[in-house]
Amino acid sequence: MLFLFTKLFSIQAQVNQILTEISPLSILSKNGKGSVYLKVSKSSDYILTLDKSSNSDFVFKIYDISNKKYITDKIKSKDFKIRLDQNSLYAIIYVGSKNENIKFSLTDLDFSILSGDFLKAKTSKIEKEDSFFTLKDLPVLNLTSKLKKYVLRIYKSNIYIAYQLENSDDIKVAEFIEDVGWFNLDSSVNGNIINIVNFDFSINSKGNLYIAFVTKSGSDFASELVVKKFNSRKWIDISPGYIENFGSLLNMSIDLKDRLYLTYLREIEGEYKINLISNMGYGNIWTDVIHSYLSKGNSNVNSSNIGLISEPFLGIFYNYKSNNEIKSEFIVNKENAWVNANIPSVYMANFIKGFFDSNFNQIIMSFVSENRPIVSICPLKSNRWINISPNVKMEGSSIDIGLYKNNLFLAFEDNNDVRLIYFKNKNWYFLNKLEHFKGNVTSPQIGIYGNQGLVVSTLSSNSNELFFTLVCR
Repeated sequence: MLFLFTKLFSIQAQVNQILTEISPLSILSKNGKGSVYLKVSKSSDYILTLDKSSNSDFVFKIYDISNKKYITDKIKSKDFKIRLDQNSLYAIIYVGSKNENIKFSLTDLDFSILSGDFLKAKTSKIEKEDSFFTLKDLPVLNLTSKLKKYVLRIYKSNIYIAYQLENSDDIKVAEFIEDVGWFNLDSSVNGNIINIVNFDFSINSKGNLYIAFVTKSGSDFASELVVKKFNSRKWIDISPGYIENFGSLLNMSIDLKDRLYLTYLREIEGEYKINLISNMGYGNIWTDVIHSYLSKGNSNVNSSNIGLISEPFLGIFYNYKSNNEIKSEFIVNKENAWVNANIPSVYMANFIKGFFDSNFNQIIMSFVSENRPIVSICPLKSNRWINISPNVKMEGSSIDIGLYKNNLFLAFEDNNDVRLIYFKNKNWYFLNKLEHFKGNVTSPQIGIYGNQGLVVSTLSSNSNELFFTLVCR
């Protein structure tokens, strides 16, 4: 067997067969033997977990490529604890059955504990400190029926909610003004346009409001991409006038010069292309920023959104389906061409959000994958992604992040509650030591409320009330 393992190591692992702590790896072992690479972003104790499609015998060893030595004996257990160094590259060398599906995953024990007979990351490893924030409840936004989708945006100390109710095509925008209350702007954004499948909402530095949405195609008509701007009295159309076979996903972003960017999907002869167009913020003149990017697979997947950043460069984070697996990719504009940004691929990223932290000159990216909140940062000087995720298991689907006084806040659903934690000095902490920030609510979103603090919005369990809490120091 030792000879077999030694011989196996001469088999090079595929370049894309790299297991990391935030990116599980699934493979098909056609001949029953092989190897995959293993790399972690921080030195820690980990649990290596293997799930197989059969109950047949399976043996593996781990080889430290950097130091040219085996660091384990033969392992047969499903879950194995091991110390891994961030400066080393490892190989998992395995022998099993032919044509077997194998899934490898890593759990960081710095953020996890053992529970019963199985391994599960728990929030009990998030710490508590004697640092308190002031919490203030703002007026509730009462809705006439159940909410289907909403987007929170804040301009200075004015709060805006773009929302769509169930069983209605109308997109409406409500505004909250301090000492005045909530009121709707105009009747609806879309007017008589129906069959809306998705929308996004953004505000520029002057307080101008923009809504973009895409309609569903039918047997007698193509789908349509519509963009509208609010001119203080009504919504005016600044659409590019495209009527094509659009996908259901789109996203908007506005750069520091108030240029509006819009990314969307377009299907052409069975292939999906990711498009990015821009507008000066007024008029109907839209330009292609860069040529369309051909997705690595079918990118019209059932994800919540596409991720888009416009500062300090243009970047798009999207999902695609390939070989019956849903993967992700982050591409950025480099010398007027799309290139891969080398963030590890994950399975079906949802609630994708990315932004530029100018104080520390870094990109911050967050999303949900396999019921875990994932947060990564990339300092521009290093061009390397660092995983800072609170390795916790969520019983919910949505998250959001926001930056306030150099503390990164993360709100996420967990079993009909919302938890709010913040990242400081390489640790995650519960806000005010509260393991449950708010009960019987879902769908948290975060916005910065001028110089006063940040606002966390949540949706009631009956989906017809939006709550708002101001968090400040």
